[in-house]
Amino acid sequence: MTRLRTVAMALCCVAAGPVLTCASVITVDCAGGADFTTIQEAVDAAAWRDTILVAPCVYEEAVDITDKVLYLRGSGPDVTELRWTGELEPIRISTTPAAHEFVGEVSGFTISREPSGLPAIFWDRGLLSVHNCAVPESELRAGWDEPPPAIDLFDSDVHSVLIQGSGRYSSIVNSIVGTVSLSGYHLYSGVYWPHYLTSEGSEYGTLDLSLTSADLTGDVVGMLDMGQLASCRAENTWIGEVDSECSGLYLTDCEVEGAVSVWGGTDLNQYSCGSIEAEGCLFGGDVEVYVDLYYLEPGYASAEVLHNTFLGDLMLRYAGGGEGFVCPLTVRGNIVAGATHIMGNAIYDDCTVISHNDFVGFAGLPPQCDSIYANISFDPLFCGSGDHTLQECSPCVGTAHDGGDIGAFGVGCECATVVEETSWGRVKHLYR
Repeated sequence: MTRLRTVAMALCCVAAGPVLTCASVITVDCAGGADFTTIQEAVDAAAWRDTILVAPCVYEEAVDITDKVLYLRGSGPDVTELRWTGELEPIRISTTPAAHEFVGEVSGFTISREPSGLPAIFWDRGLLSVHNCAVPESELRAGWDEPPPAIDLFDSDVHSVLIQGSGRYSSIVNSIVGTVSLSGYHLYSGVYWPHYLTSEGSEYGTLDLSLTSADLTGDVVGMLDMGQLASCRAENTWIGEVDSECSGLYLTDCEVEGAVSVWGGTDLNQYSCGSIEAEGCLFGGDVEVYVDLYYLEPGYASAEVLHNTFLGDLMLRYAGGGEGFVCPLTVRGNIVAGATHIMGNAIYDDCTVISHNDFVGFAGLPPQCDSIYANISFDPLFCGSGDHTLQECSPCVGTAHDGGDIGAFGVGCECATVVEETSWGRVKHLYR
């Protein structure tokens, strides 16, 4: 038995800086029978990278973790709750600047704080992992210290997340979050320092990005709000509405139910301010892109819109320009059911192509461009209400610039048989 315990302790040995230390497992049960009855007692007794296993119970305490990297693991959010009422956070993690960038793990808890809306977990710096947790009415909030904060959030249901940290990578996977607010540093040592987010299979009420570069895959986003110097790449993602200011929006195989508003034009030195790229997407509302290049240094904004279906209006407007100002514009293979407005004195013939689109409604196109051709204006013959695939006899089938179908979706049904209304007298006349 002693030999087995020695082997187990050896297997859990980890390097903590230049010194090799052994991590221990400490148990907590408010009913007794474990090493401790409170989580704070276990934290006080723990050493670097120890694991604290917390048995099912409601723990009414505030846990302060200072200068220790710990793995704090409950027995699951359905049976293990950490609750606190007062000025302190239920969990607060403070580390020194010399500490490792990873500051700990919190998993398997429901965490609540009264009054609601205040932070349930606060950490001042570094990367925090939060797994399998429920934080129904409070937020996860990080500080500003170095190394900058970030989060790995997995399989959790959280009211809100607030992080302001530069040059760090956060990830959110298979989680539900009411509001996520991420921001880098606007000016740090004379340089803009963005934050980076990777998200997959998660659901957000609002995703608020400023000075943040985000990659979304298979997510659901009610409101995508992008502030200055942000960019978002999304694939196979459903978005309710987009409001973007001096940002870059890049969508592939997405569905946007509501309006899209992309605005550019600021005194910030920003590349691709007001750019939009979309391919294979369905837009249910109006899409409006307006960029004033007079205020961009250098002035660069682009639109590359390929194989999309727009059920509302599409407006692309680029004003300003001059020497050193470039506005490449490519609009090809799209169905626009509403009105189309593409205009601006920053749109030039040598970098603009508008071709092989089905502009069903009014189409106002830039008169100064020669590279506008092969566009049509016909009923695309969708398969049905709410089904935006094409009938086999649609004029959009096989007529795109690349030999494919115009629009976001291909053929989905045979040609519908049209039965015209007629009178019985007309029928009798046909058989005379």
